[in-house]
Amino acid sequence: MYRIRVPFLLCLLVSLALTARCQATSYDTETISNLTYTSGGATLPIELFLPMGAPGPRTLVLLIPEASEPASDGRAALRPWGEWLATHGYVAALPAYRLPPDYRYPAQLDDLRAAHQWLISNADAYQCDARRVVLLGASLGGLLAAQYALTAAPHPSPVIAVVTIASPMDLRVAPPTLAGKIALQLLLGATREDAPTRYAQASPLTHITCNAPPFFLVHRTSDANVPYRQAQEMSRALTAAGVAVTLETLPGNAHMIPDLSSPDGKQIATALGIFLAQRCAP
Repeated sequence: MYRIRVPFLLCLLVSLALTARCQATSYDTETISNLTYTSGGATLPIELFLPMGAPGPRTLVLLIPEASEPASDGRAALRPWGEWLATHGYVAALPAYRLPPDYRYPAQLDDLRAAHQWLISNADAYQCDARRVVLLGASLGGLLAAQYALTAAPHPSPVIAVVTIASPMDLRVAPPTLAGKIALQLLLGATREDAPTRYAQASPLTHITCNAPPFFLVHRTSDANVPYRQAQEMSRALTAAGVAVTLETLPGNAHMIPDLSSPDGKQIATALGIFLAQRCAP
């Protein structure tokens, strides 16, 4: 006869309850796209995705897009995920940030801090919980999310979780493509050979401590732009520091955010929904 210890059974029941809650609850959403915030003397757009009728205050998820041309600023790929988050009861915010080469790193972290502060200042208007914020970023946006969570103090409110998609974590390792090398040179204002310390300091992997928030890493095994090993090394380093981490692996070599309607998108959405429900429960 087997004996199940009560703590294990309790944890199992809580996990199942959170999973059921995450999958069962769905809200209509509202998108507000005519908002702005200011940072470094610049006025920048920010979009909000709100869950209609969800009880507040709601956990805030700050979406950080991949850098792109100023005309598009990379936000289009994250809008479906902002809507998906809102359907599950979260308030998702999608700001633009100043782009290189006109604005070098760490100007982008200053923009995230300003957007974060703007959201905290407007928490009552949008029923955000000012005490809890999740960062979700893709590609360069994921690097900025991780770097902001690990280094950019003081934060307007605690970062309780970080989600990265196809993101570099150790800039000391050269990207496999010339385009990737040029992108980092424009961001940091120098080559890796000329400024090795700058590249190390801009690497989330070099800033991990036991106080880091939980991480949810998404990466493809053959990513053509950012090697899968970047996510593996980050996962190992977080684990060694005693930080909770989930590494969700996808097949293929595409360097992009999974479409929510695709099998990969559905896989990530299911796992991410469980991760957020566990980390963000009141």
